[in-house]
Amino acid sequence: MTPEWLASVTAREAEVLAGIRAHQTNQQVAEQLFVSVRTVESHVTSLLRKSGAADRRELARLADNLDHTPTVLGLQRFATTFLGRDDALDDLAARLERGRIVTVVGPGGVGKTRLAHEALARLARSWDLVAAVDLLPIRSGGVATAVAGTLEVPEEAGVAARVALGRALGERRAVLLLDNCEHLAAEVADLVAAVHASRARTTVLATSREPLRIPAEDVMGLPPLAAETGAALILFCDRSGLDPAPEVSDVVDLLEGVPLSIELAAARARTLGIEGLRAGLHGRLPALSGGRDPDRRHRSAAATVAWSLALLDHDQRDLLRTLTALHHPVDLDTAVAVHGTSPEDTTLLLSELTAKSLLQMHGSASRTRWSMLDLVRRFASEGQPSTAIRERVAAWATARSRWLLDHHPSDPAPELPDLLHAALDTPAYPDPVAHGLLRDVSELALRTGRLTDAMECLVAAADRASEPRHGVGDLLDAAAVAAARASTDATHRLLLQASDRAKTAGDLISRSRALAAAVVAWYRYPPESAQPGPGGVPVDDVLALARAEAGAEPEDEAALSAAIAWHDGGRAAAERAVAAAEQTRDPIQVAAALDALTTACIAEQALRAARETATRRVELLRAYPHATPRALEEAVDAVHAAASTALIIGRPLQARGLDADGTGPIGDGQELPREVRALTLLGCLDEATAAAETMWRRWLADGCPPRTWMSTAGAFAVLAAGLGAGPAGDHDVSVWRERTLRMAGVEVADRSPTLAAVSAYVDARLALHRLALHRRALDGGVLTNVEYLLGRTQGDFVDRQYEGFARAAGAELAVAAGHPEALALVDSLDAPAEESDWVNAVRARCLARLEPASTHGSRALTLWREVGAAFEADTTARLIEGAEEGVWSR
Repeated sequence: MTPEWLASVTAREAEVLAGIRAHQTNQQVAEQLFVSVRTVESHVTSLLRKSGAADRRELARLADNLDHTPTVLGLQRFATTFLGRDDALDDLAARLERGRIVTVVGPGGVGKTRLAHEALARLARSWDLVAAVDLLPIRSGGVATAVAGTLEVPEEAGVAARVALGRALGERRAVLLLDNCEHLAAEVADLVAAVHASRARTTVLATSREPLRIPAEDVMGLPPLAAETGAALILFCDRSGLDPAPEVSDVVDLLEGVPLSIELAAARARTLGIEGLRAGLHGRLPALSGGRDPDRRHRSAAATVAWSLALLDHDQRDLLRTLTALHHPVDLDTAVAVHGTSPEDTTLLLSELTAKSLLQMHGSASRTRWSMLDLVRRFASEGQPSTAIRERVAAWATARSRWLLDHHPSDPAPELPDLLHAALDTPAYPDPVAHGLLRDVSELALRTGRLTDAMECLVAAADRASEPRHGVGDLLDAAAVAAARASTDATHRLLLQASDRAKTAGDLISRSRALAAAVVAWYRYPPESAQPGPGGVPVDDVLALARAEAGAEPEDEAALSAAIAWHDGGRAAAERAVAAAEQTRDPIQVAAALDALTTACIAEQALRAARETATRRVELLRAYPHATPRALEEAVDAVHAAASTALIIGRPLQARGLDADGTGPIGDGQELPREVRALTLLGCLDEATAAAETMWRRWLADGCPPRTWMSTAGAFAVLAAGLGAGPAGDHDVSVWRERTLRMAGVEVADRSPTLAAVSAYVDARLALHRLALHRRALDGGVLTNVEYLLGRTQGDFVDRQYEGFARAAGAELAVAAGHPEALALVDSLDAPAEESDWVNAVRARCLARLEPASTHGSRALTLWREVGAAFEADTTARLIEGAEEGVWSR
């Protein structure tokens, strides 16, 4: 017996539970899932609450006692028995066991969906994850997002949804049903290819009216029920309650074995009798069989549906047509809201339509829902919904989205596709109700990790805004969402649209804010294409215009001060921007200004101040809801800034796994690069190279987009490969050098502002390591190489994050090589050592090399152990013991 609490366990919690069952520590689970320990702890807390376990040990015991229980998402349970398809069910089950993509093909009404769900229900315990997604309500471009929503996979900044799916599926044995694919066949094929390219152990079951035509596809045609088996007659009698008789067989023959036709006719037999049914079928089917589909069997089913609809009374037909505007299974409350009748009347109508097989009823522990087959929907809709229906659906969406935000703000909403349809279907003219609906739905999408949908709603909201400034705000928020999902070009485009909208409305103050935001984005998120400024206008001119049109409110001053700070640089300008932001009493505005201050401090090598500022920013955002666009943008960026500043002051333990406690419903896309950098500095070299390999495969799967910021992690992978492999590690080092340059988009590391300093550090540190390994006297060639490396480590760097690392590694290499400038280079580390624990430890080791009999060695060892740098601590211990005498010091 499966415990009831398991039904509420999310996909990610199931992965954590599997780790607990395997008696892994939280640290081990975090490493396996590439999340922070803090994230694992939050999931363990949720599991404790759901299971009722007193502590983690009891939860482990509960997990040990469980039978294999798959995670099941979206699978339907049907109220009627499954008849007439036993052979087909056996065939499909066998195909699923041996193939990775199986497509069940057949005309509408033949039973593809029912067969697919029955097959997955039968095989569920053979898999770790079983998920079903109905693609019928999904618009073009939304397949991957729909599947991600079902699997509870949030969007990740800079990563396509289809790629994120492959990552989430991972090594679990999973089967994914994609139902009703025919209108989105190309997208489905692209998604399947991406999932399989990710090496996920996933089998895809698709249903469609035609094959998807992709490699390795196993196409299973599903014909009507064969007359010779008697399956059609058995099904008809079961549904109608009639006994088999010649006259019944005659009627069944008219239905040509199409299960939907049989179900509909059987439902009518209860009221019309067999003779009335025969007369109706003879009178209706021929007249309706010539129009809608070239497939003869499909025409038969379509005609039966049309005939069944013709026999409905006005109220039944009206409710059915109303429900065609919704695609998710509806509960009674929703049906009442969109139909506009009393619960009692609506309940009766739902029961009657279910009895006529025009609706399907699905029961659950919490409530009953009703759904509609695609073929029924096509005939019942009678074209576009009427204005009255659209207004009722919009009213339902308005109330429902607000209720969800108030009561279940972070839970996945199965009706989200319909809420999106209803909101985006509102007329595109100023309307405060429609504007409010779009804002609410965008927030709901944002909270559940559907950033693309949120951005689309915000753009649409701008067209429904009653006041121009509200429309400008909508576009600014859309730009913030774009920034959070690392869509740089969209961010700049939306900010310019906000400026243009304000200009058209004559709202110069709003235009100034939009232009100021465009200047800030120009520096925070450099565009992919070479331009002089936003929209091709020189950035100086854009800032000048923002100055000229700025208002006098604190918000205006804060926006302009931020733009000036990013444009002019320097701590003084950034501090003024922070002070101006504080006058607004808006913590998000303050957090954005703190980012400018963090950047300015790094540029001036005030690294500890940068770290303090980044930490203050994270703490400021920790207590603030991340369900608003600007809050999400800042929270995602704050994670990156906090991890980066922890690294550059030499605290890799603080940087590793940092996720700022709930930065919102998405990842910032930099979790693995952070792991690579931190693990390398901690001396976990094998783990660092493994994480780097995963990072590299993901980058290839993403289509090799420009990721300059990721190249620094590639440089650390070079270091991990070199330090961990010994003299024979040149091949891996060369491989990672090439990969790093590819990610940076350059041929030489020094040509990349982002890569120059960290690459100089890595090369100098590896040279020092090789000197120790080879234990040989230095010849002229090596000295020449040292001169070259010292020149690189002491150069002027545009991006100064790892400047201290480079300077320190160069100084230590100079000491080990007996370079005449060694002492001067060590002395030059005094100021950088004040700003970085890492540089301070290197400086102490340099002094130990210069003065072997001093206490500098033991001090350096203490510093490395405090940092947590195992490799560097071991190196220092060997130096103290004199194991490398004659090479380490000269």
